[in-house]
Parts: sequence; C-alpha cells; structure tokens
Amino acid sequence: MSLNKVMLIGRLAEEPKVYYQNKGVPTVNLTLVTTTPGRTLPNGTVIPDSNEWHSIWLWDNLARIAEVELHRGDQLYIEGSLHTRSFSDRSGMQHKRAEIWATEMDVLWAKSRIQKAQQAREEASKQQSDENKETDNKIPF
Repeated sequence: MSLNKVMLIGRLAEEPKVYYQNKGVPTVNLTLVTTTPGRTLPNGTVIPDSNEWHSIWLWDNLARIAEVELHRGDQLYIEGSLHTRSFSDRSGMQHKRAEIWATEMDVLWAKSRIQKAQQAREEASKQQSDENKETDNKIPF
C-alpha cells in the first residue's frame, strides 16, 4: 500500500497563470507560499520565519474557478498529490521540479471579495448620504 497526499494552506504569491489546452480547456498554475513561523531558542538565538514556494497545477473545474475567482494574496487550502517533473533548460542542463497536482481547493480568505464588499458598503453609504441630502433640500408645502 502507498499514499501520495499533500495538504497545504498558504497565500497566492502572484496572479494565477492560465493556459488553454485544445478545445479551450483551461489549466492553471499557481505559486502558493507557506510560512513556517520563526522562534527563539532557549540560548537566545532567533530563527526567522521561513517561506516555501509551491507550484500548484489545477485542471478542469478547479482551473475554471481559479481563472475567475483567485487573485494574488488570497489564502487557499490545497489538497493533492506530489509529482516530480524533469526538464532541460536552454543550455541542456537537466532539472527536476516538484509540483502539486491539486484535487481539492478551498478559498479561505479572498482579498478580492473583501475589497468588493468594502466598495459595495461605501457605495451604499454614499447613496444613502445623497438621498438624505436630497430630502433635506426639499421645501415642504
């Protein structure tokens, strides 16, 4: 028996990169940053926070959601499996890259949604203020 499962909670480091395969099916690549908090050792040595950068790939429905909904700074929960890809660079040097192929994704905190909600509240407040001014300026008969 074997198990290949990865679970991450982190923030998007950049806007999702969308690629279209044949028939217009999107594939999305995300860069997710996870942070391990720093600490101070008993002898006073300070160990700073450390970041890990993860390459996440999404397909089909997850890719469609990511394409429209996700933005830099959003906090995500990602679940998937770890895969290693080998490739050659322009000079012919071989490299290996670890990638997470996501099967589950949840948006835990969306910067864009919060900004939209704040804008909607501000617009509603402004509209209410304008309506109050209009009724204050009317002369009662």
